[in-house]
Amino acid sequence: MEDRMKLASLFSAGAVLQRDHFIPVWGECSPNAVVRAELAGREAFAPASSTGRFMLRLPPLPAGGPYELRVTDLATRQSITVPDVLVGEVWLASGQSNMEYGLFRADETAITGKPSQYEDFVSGLEEPSTLRMLTVPTCYSGAPEDVVQAGWQTATPENVRKFSAVALWFAHAIRARLNVPVGIINSSVGGTCIEAWMSRAAFLNDPVLRRGLSEYDAFLSDPDLWHDPETATCGAPGAINRWADTALDDSGWQDMQVPGSWIVQGIGRDGAIWARHTVEIPAAWAGCDLVLQVGAVDKCDVTYFDGVEVGRTGRGFDATHWDTPRRYNVPGRLVKSGRRTIAIHAYSFCYDGAIHGAAESFSLSRADTGESLPLAGIWKAHVQYDFGITTAPSILFNGMINPLIPYAIRGALWYQGESNGDRLKDALAYETRLKGMIGDWRARWGQGDFPFLMVQLAGFGAKHEFQPDHPWPRVREAQRRVAATLPRVGMAVALDAGDVKDIHPTDKRTVGQRLARIALHETYHQPGIVPYGPMYREAIPEGARLRIRFDHAEGLHAKGGVLKGFYLAGADQRFHPATAVIEGTSVVLSAEQVTQAYAACYAWAAYCEPTLYNGAGLPASPFWSLACGEA
Repeated sequence: MEDRMKLASLFSAGAVLQRDHFIPVWGECSPNAVVRAELAGREAFAPASSTGRFMLRLPPLPAGGPYELRVTDLATRQSITVPDVLVGEVWLASGQSNMEYGLFRADETAITGKPSQYEDFVSGLEEPSTLRMLTVPTCYSGAPEDVVQAGWQTATPENVRKFSAVALWFAHAIRARLNVPVGIINSSVGGTCIEAWMSRAAFLNDPVLRRGLSEYDAFLSDPDLWHDPETATCGAPGAINRWADTALDDSGWQDMQVPGSWIVQGIGRDGAIWARHTVEIPAAWAGCDLVLQVGAVDKCDVTYFDGVEVGRTGRGFDATHWDTPRRYNVPGRLVKSGRRTIAIHAYSFCYDGAIHGAAESFSLSRADTGESLPLAGIWKAHVQYDFGITTAPSILFNGMINPLIPYAIRGALWYQGESNGDRLKDALAYETRLKGMIGDWRARWGQGDFPFLMVQLAGFGAKHEFQPDHPWPRVREAQRRVAATLPRVGMAVALDAGDVKDIHPTDKRTVGQRLARIALHETYHQPGIVPYGPMYREAIPEGARLRIRFDHAEGLHAKGGVLKGFYLAGADQRFHPATAVIEGTSVVLSAEQVTQAYAACYAWAAYCEPTLYNGAGLPASPFWSLACGEA
């Protein structure tokens, strides 16, 4: 009998299931069968569909384990037993590179003289650990996926090395305080914009995003644009013949150093690009089989010799061949003497699109004698379609979030925003995007307003006191406003955990622990924990002065003794450096140039050193008071 029983890979040995919550379990079995699940003395039943898919919900359980999860197809009596299952707290960690950042990289030894964060973390691991981890593999998909190929791991010194440092320090603090098993699901990809993590429905609910979605759909469907080299033409036949043919005049194309990245060289972003190189074929080579080597193409390519395709590697959103050297055979029937053109139609959808490798890996040679012509050097390049796929709608939601739904979780951690802080236009739209994503995720999980805890952008870049038009602080303000307006949304301030020179600061312990403080106070209602530093509440005019009131302001004080980073504006909204004085749980601002106070801001620069702290030693969030009394 064919074994049809299959569980979603999330239900693997070592799994952690959410306590005190109905536990969805799903998979495949024989069509129309009744399925039974058993766990810790509890059971649940559900019918399968005509295609054999099933979903059932086990009753809530308290923290405990290890248990065996047993799922049985009652029609065929086939069953699957999953050992070493724990019940505890489950959190999803997502975002871009600062969430992805592995624990082994979080090394501050040279700065502090203390053991590295990795060494410090693993020294406290018990055996066997009740801290479990699941890493969602990077998956770009144009359509929602149902399956994720991943399994749970127990926290060991080896397994934690590359796992998210922020998520691990968060989990460590949660487990230490609650004394229950903790499971962390890490689904993050560096260099990604928030749009990639939003579902298609979330885009349709936003008029601006809806227009962007239409453009993306056109990109995927227009035969003149690259979208799948295996199933599409990779451009209309006329375009291919024109851009690959030796007779094409490419004198107006840009110069590109090969090997090299077209993005780094400023030729284009992610998307489709053509690169051409002309070689002089000796008369003696005419009619001979040749071997064409063009290094590695990041990510996919279709390669032509004298206008005829001779090879292709990768398809669609395939990222596995980014470093695979391309070696294609050129049949002798195509080989004529004289000037001939090699053309590469390259496609990259994330990170630095490039034609790369050692210079000697670029050559055209005779198959029989090995005589070769070098190909490294200046090529001609032309952008066919400039479309940053890491910003593409839903590309990572489809592949890395949707397959997790509805696995029961307590809440989500979010560390992202850097890629939306490159341009002011994107930064100004971030608040709407973030609200839309949070609401959509919550609706899809069907667990109500589950906790959503984010990290406000850390400091990065040259030190400044005030950068009014910089997009980075605008993203921070968007994050602050979302946390202030949406229920059960928290924000950990990381301004003082940044790095002037590195967008990936090493201090992930502080960030993870601040997220944990919020969760322990607001989600788990643990006593004696201050969750936040001072948070802007309101601005009250007092003539030439402006009083800023804060929440979480007990023990308000200036680090270093002097408050810096405050700016005050009158009705003309021209900001001037302000004198700031602490009065109880407020800060009072004044400036010589301001006779009638109107608005204020604090720590408004990509990188600045915070000075305002509360008694718990937590920094105040940057803020911008656009109008008096406005949140």
